[in-house]
Amino acid sequence: MAAAWHEPRCGCCSPRGLPPLPTAPPPSHAAPSVDSHSHIHQHAPQLSPSAPAPLLSAVLALDEDCWPRVLRYCASHRSAVPGLGIHPWRAHAAAAGWDARLAALLAAHPAAIVGEAGLCRAARNLRDPAGRARAWAAQLDVLARQLALGGTLRRAASLHCVKAHGAMAECLRGARAELPPAVALHSFSGGAAQVRELLAIGRVGGRLYFGFSHTVNVAMGGGEGSRRHAALLEAIRAVPAEALLVESDVDDSGSAADATARAVELVACARAWTCDETARRCAENGRRFLRGVGWGGGAAEGAREVDEEAAERAEMVRLCISIPSSSEVLVRVSLL
Repeated sequence: MAAAWHEPRCGCCSPRGLPPLPTAPPPSHAAPSVDSHSHIHQHAPQLSPSAPAPLLSAVLALDEDCWPRVLRYCASHRSAVPGLGIHPWRAHAAAAGWDARLAALLAAHPAAIVGEAGLCRAARNLRDPAGRARAWAAQLDVLARQLALGGTLRRAASLHCVKAHGAMAECLRGARAELPPAVALHSFSGGAAQVRELLAIGRVGGRLYFGFSHTVNVAMGGGEGSRRHAALLEAIRAVPAEALLVESDVDDSGSAADATARAVELVACARAWTCDETARRCAENGRRFLRGVGWGGGAAEGAREVDEEAAERAEMVRLCISIPSSSEVLVRVSLL
């Protein structure tokens, strides 16, 4: 029986609730995979000591208020890797100095990746003609600053991109700062032509990953018999095998394993691989991505160690930051 499905509460998801998962159980995979993008800190029941080991999961924040919750969740779940960033739906509301505070937290948490960042032309505040230009400018600025932080600190970045693939390509192509060593476009919604366009960007190519989820790409994409689904399978086939990621993209830790298993099944169907082979390949890719290593040879020293050269490039400031809300933790960090 499928796990209960909770209405998503994250900015990635439709304002409507997600359709329920199919009642048939997901395939059983001998090989575990890696959930490369989730928000499972938002609905995380206490686990029994006898519960099976959870997936290795990237747990992504949506805004600054989210950062302490993500860090607390990952501190208590050894299989969780934190992602700290500003989602494009929240870019217009980012408080002054957010990027310095994010830099400090990333320096204090060497395992953390950057995200969820990105661009989204479906954001609600872009539907208001009066504020559209300002909201889009905020998205571009906040994304550029997060990409620069990922490049400086040699961290992977997980990006949201909806109806903005051309703009994303321009951002990656024209970035003045060094880019992150590994970049994932999560729940990728573009077509095969856009996969090829993005991979052709010389400075990005071998560091760009593409994540796919059943949650967004299928359940919210019209279902398996739709024209969009056929285009989705073509896009998956256009991605190099070493650059494929699977993800749950859910906010409920109880549903994450099932949702990731369905993503494995989706990729397996597109590539004509077995589910076990798909899980194994995508797990290897996921671990490489989270370490901040590109699949085309663009390696970083690893997400658990900030390299010395990056530290020297970081702004020479000392910050004393009080993390807001219920964390009540004073974090003192230095970028020196």
